[in-house]
Amino acid sequence: MKKNKEDKQHTRKNFTRLVAAILAIMIAVVMVATLAVSAVRADESGDAASEGEGTEALSAESTEEEDAADEDGGSEDTASGDSSSRSLSDTASSDEDTSDSADSSDGTAIVSAGSGEDTLQDFSSGRIYICNLDVTGMSEAEADAALTNYMDKLSSDTIILYAGDKTYETTAGDLGLDYTNTTVVDEALSIGTKGNILKRFLADKQIEEDGPIVLDLVLSVDESKVRSVVEAAKEALDCEPEGNAMLLGDNGVFTVLPVEDGITVNVSESVTAVTEYMESEWYGGTGGVELSAAITEASDTSDQLKKVKNLLGTAYTEFSTDDEGRATNITLAAEHIDGTILYPGEEFSALDVIGPTTEENGFALGASYASGTIVQTYGGGVCQVTSTLYDAVLEAELEVTERHSHTMRVHYVLPAFDATMSDEDESNLVDFRFVNSTDAPIYIHSEVSDGTVTFCIYGEETRNSSRTIEYESRTISTSEYTDAYITSSDLEFGAIQQISGENGLKAELWKIIYIDGEYDSEEKVNTSNYNPTNHTYVVGIAGASTATANAIRNACGASSLSLINQAIANGTTAE
Repeated sequence: MKKNKEDKQHTRKNFTRLVAAILAIMIAVVMVATLAVSAVRADESGDAASEGEGTEALSAESTEEEDAADEDGGSEDTASGDSSSRSLSDTASSDEDTSDSADSSDGTAIVSAGSGEDTLQDFSSGRIYICNLDVTGMSEAEADAALTNYMDKLSSDTIILYAGDKTYETTAGDLGLDYTNTTVVDEALSIGTKGNILKRFLADKQIEEDGPIVLDLVLSVDESKVRSVVEAAKEALDCEPEGNAMLLGDNGVFTVLPVEDGITVNVSESVTAVTEYMESEWYGGTGGVELSAAITEASDTSDQLKKVKNLLGTAYTEFSTDDEGRATNITLAAEHIDGTILYPGEEFSALDVIGPTTEENGFALGASYASGTIVQTYGGGVCQVTSTLYDAVLEAELEVTERHSHTMRVHYVLPAFDATMSDEDESNLVDFRFVNSTDAPIYIHSEVSDGTVTFCIYGEETRNSSRTIEYESRTISTSEYTDAYITSSDLEFGAIQQISGENGLKAELWKIIYIDGEYDSEEKVNTSNYNPTNHTYVVGIAGASTATANAIRNACGASSLSLINQAIANGTTAE
């Protein structure tokens, strides 16, 4: 009986061992199948997010297997068959379309590794990699540091955003580059170093047959940072369509520049495009993303501009460089006009082209006429620019549509040759306008140098070469100036300063036409009226007593120089 009992116990133990062996074999088969399925899924999807999901699924399966192994007396386990990990041959297969990796029988592969180009990477020295980082034998701290350094390098890579022909540069770091599979270091270090004997054996077997195991990084970007970058790109790239520009060379030959299309970036759609590119297509190095943008094609008029070859009219005037404010205003206004192109029928407006003559726009205080006197205003001197341009327009015989003379004489041009502009009173704007009345485009060139402002108008010369013109200023009548007396708190008591007066006049501008040098005809161009400029006595009252200052004011009001001198002689200074 005892022997039978021992036989039964022995049989039961053998049976238990047999069942355990069968279970172990079944677990091994399941693991091999899992590895195969994971590799196939990675190959088919090529998508980092799918790989991440595969990792979670496999982790769950691994947990179940670990529990089973623990029940069977197995040691701590980890899954070396995670779908976010790939052998070298798996990497080459899954990235075949993007040329991210290529298989090699000697343990090397071509892998995009943050360099921006496909470079030959050597995977023969290690067993476990994160991208192309060999983490074999590293501690967790060493692997974390290596991965941090790798991400820093990726973050510094340039990403070019472009729309139309314009580009905007940023970096991957500016876009908030990061990675989502944050357990990748643990996964890498656990393969082949932890787990039961069977799994370590399977990991070693895979490495022996297929090459090192390579774990991918699932890259991501911060949408709020992407939006900020795209908004900055929109500000830099958005533009209105611009037609052909022209450059006048030192040799007098024009170069016609190409048009620039208008660009309007769509921020929301561009954010999506950048995010998808960074998370699905970019693996490091210099990248490029086409932003979603509406492109407005500019009109190409280069054929018309090629007609611009001849000098139609030119004029110059001189100014004193001692008045720095006035010189600044003349230079700035001329620069605004320089390079202006007018096509047939288009009108030029000095107010529009020069713009508001304000301090904010860079204009300075300069002498100008206002209400019959000389005052300091922002933009003083700009009228000399429009007057010079007017004279060039006359030479080119273009159609003048608006022109006003100054209220008083100016001395940089003869009477009736001036053209003023003013934006001081918005309810009474004074402009200088003319139309391109030719059949070809015209180009306006300005130059300011050594106290001289010059304008040249270019176009296509079609006028008869035997016909010449000249302009003549004719004085019709004059009006005498008078004396004026004013006080000034800026001038010392007792000092008298005189500003010379000038007679007013009425003048006409005539165009005289000659054929073969002989007088043919003439026509009146404009009539201009100039008020007289008073001969002004400026009497100083700075430092005078109140009674003396009042006495001087009364003498000025009486327009009597003798009374002014008497008030000064009898006056006293302030205590």
